[in-house]
Amino acid sequence: DLDVSERRCYEVKFGELFALYTTIQEDEREEKTLPQQMRLRNGTYEAQILINVNEENYVEGAEDERNVVPHDKLRLGKIPVMLKSDLCALKDFHQEEHLMEAGECPYDQGGYFIVNGSEKVIIGQERMSSNHVFVFAKSMPSKYSYVAEIRSGPDNAVGLKSAFFVKMSGGGSGESGAAAR
Repeated sequence: DLDVSERRCYEVKFGELFALYTTIQEDEREEKTLPQQMRLRNGTYEAQILINVNEENYVEGAEDERNVVPHDKLRLGKIPVMLKSDLCALKDFHQEEHLMEAGECPYDQGGYFIVNGSEKVIIGQERMSSNHVFVFAKSMPSKYSYVAEIRSGPDNAVGLKSAFFVKMSGGGSGESGAAAR
């Protein structure tokens, strides 16, 4: 019978993360996957992510009598590996001959991913944050000494934002200025 007067508490605690090289079965032996193999096989050069998890449950008020069930190295998923990063098998290839044997150019700097056999690059984008005032000091020969700018709109929406500028004329005491929208 279930005692409903007892309140049972459950906790899941995440522990150490592990990243494992992807391997390929070749001639009855397992080898680390190299980027060139994934290019030729139209595969993704990736690492498996594993995590240690402890599942704990106890009766409220009796925390010292915890039932702990450890789960070691549960598969969390896979992530693409950047070439020449710490997770890449090429990071230990320092001599030109080793890189060329692996099908890589010794002058390749890495910094990209292989997804479905194609090289992919992540390009960062900058944009000014919305709903914050930015003040810029202008240098000569600008006719304004300072320009304040705010772009307002919803944070999570993509699209048009309303911009408002306040410009302070150069050489003045700050008592006059121009506002523009």
